[in-house]
Amino acid sequence: MNLVDSSGWIEFFLAGPNGPLFKPVIEQRDALLVPVIALFEVHKVLSRKVQTEADEACLIVMRLGSGWTSPTGVLWLLPTLLRDKLAHAASRWCDT
Repeated sequence: MNLVDSSGWIEFFLAGPNGPLFKPVIEQRDALLVPVIALFEVHKVLSRKVQTEADEACLIVMRLGSGWTSPTGVLWLLPTLLRDKLAHAASRWCDT
């Protein structure tokens, strides 16, 4: 699994000097996790620097990752195996 933080996404979208470093990681969408806080932080920055359509397009690209947190910021939408393992561990913890 790969996690790109907000600063990495911003570098990538704004073609910053370090943007090319993040490209191979971002292109591996099946292994990419995008926390909801990253969506918020990237939107906050891009909404001040680019047109609305470009900002929305960037957020769509971020959502192409295989995992992003729910709007509540609590649940990770992970690949099934890992999600099931976490649910099982959580149920055992709640039963005690």
